[in-house]
Amino acid sequence: PPAQLPNYTAATMQDRMMWKSQTLLLIMAVCMASSYAASNAEECTAWGFTPNEVKCSDCEAMQEMTHDKDLHSECKKCCVKDEVAKFVSAELQVCPYRLSAMNELKSFIDKDAKSFRRLKIKQIENTQAKLKLKRQDGTFEIMRVDSWKRDAFREFITDRVI
Repeated sequence: PPAQLPNYTAATMQDRMMWKSQTLLLIMAVCMASSYAASNAEECTAWGFTPNEVKCSDCEAMQEMTHDKDLHSECKKCCVKDEVAKFVSAELQVCPYRLSAMNELKSFIDKDAKSFRRLKIKQIENTQAKLKLKRQDGTFEIMRVDSWKRDAFREFITDRVI
């Protein structure tokens, strides 16, 4: 006897066609996304960045140092969002004699520093300006900050020192 074909109603056929259309659209979207990712990875490599390894915070630090908007834009296209470390306290160490030459840092200390209760200012002769950050486990991270802008200080302390 011949095989019996299923009896599809018009509604069932319409559902199957809709499912096929949605599946086809999904496959096309995935292909386009992977094509974009491959293209983006090639661009990143051409620009000198290793795709999926550049942290977005590195782009911000590079912008602070180079002030190159095009380089910053390229970096942001290639970076991955990084985990943001939080700190329980911060100590800004500055040389009182060198401070007068660092307008942005001096402005931050004079106008903003008092509003951050977990930030201490420590004057140490003959030291580079640095931020000593204390983690929850008691360990420290130290970073040079002599070229930071006032806004960068405010943003960093606000976002990272809890």
